[in-house]
Amino acid sequence: FNRHVILTVKHPSKNLAQWAFKFQSSNTDIGETPDWKDLTEDPSAMCFAQGDKTVVFVDHFTLFKFIGELLGASGGEEVAWRRFRVGVFAEPLFLDTDIFQLRVRGWQDNDADEQRAQGKERHLGAVQLGDDKVLHLAGDGGNLSVILEHLLPGWLVFNSDRQTIPFSSLWNEHAEMPSCTFNFEWKPSDPVSKRLGCRITALQMSHTGKAVSIDVLKQLLPRQATQSPFEGSLDPESTFLQLQPELRPTPRCVPPFPNEWQFCHLCVVLDLENPTGKDWRSVAEALHLPSEFIQWMKQQKDPTRRLLDFLAAQHREDSLRVLRDALADIGHE
Repeated sequence: FNRHVILTVKHPSKNLAQWAFKFQSSNTDIGETPDWKDLTEDPSAMCFAQGDKTVVFVDHFTLFKFIGELLGASGGEEVAWRRFRVGVFAEPLFLDTDIFQLRVRGWQDNDADEQRAQGKERHLGAVQLGDDKVLHLAGDGGNLSVILEHLLPGWLVFNSDRQTIPFSSLWNEHAEMPSCTFNFEWKPSDPVSKRLGCRITALQMSHTGKAVSIDVLKQLLPRQATQSPFEGSLDPESTFLQLQPELRPTPRCVPPFPNEWQFCHLCVVLDLENPTGKDWRSVAEALHLPSEFIQWMKQQKDPTRRLLDFLAAQHREDSLRVLRDALADIGHE
């Protein structure tokens, strides 16, 4: 990239002291087996946990993996449990369509999250297949495995019959409701009634006794001439961003600096090492940024620009107020 890009990923921790994080990257091409290496081996990248987010600075495309381990979960301490619900959804299934998708979605067992989950599926024009089931998840970091079983004859699964929903996307109360998708193709070997039937089982592999299963049986019907109320209302990109607003790119500063000159002038002033401490390092310390991030910034040629971009990514429309407060804390006019 011409400039660094900042990625922010929400994680499930409310108390960072309870978690240990490992950040890894792989520069292998898509389709190749990833060669995971510690992110600290890449001097151009930086990653740290801040609040409820993992923040990553990158300057080129690569693969990333964030691993969070709940401290004490394997040491005999009591594990926290939460109630979730799991449901199966699909867009309308018609006789003249040979390729289908089933989506398995999880949400916390409360009215507000259920309404959000159902609302997302309505935006996608999907209907629920079968009843959703209660699933108890343990807070020890185990991912949710979703297994497709007992598929009726005539159907071929494109991808694997086992999918994974990351634990962090489920346990984090602020994350978007996660899902996984199974893709099917209709290839009958003999004339049979065109029905889609299967069983979806969801479980944490470390707690298999809490598994739940949903049986799906759907008769395919002739296509109706009426148009879906969601069809054609938004282009694909707008629909995607409406359903996943957290993936919408953030401008550098929201609201922006009055003009580019003031932004560059602030970078020049704060980049210069000040014997009284009124420089970018004091601003970073006032913002309680981790020491490893400050040390990494010292090696960069534009530390203030990176710091201001981080503020915009982390605080969005509140970024200028946070900056003014930090400047006031260090006595900078």
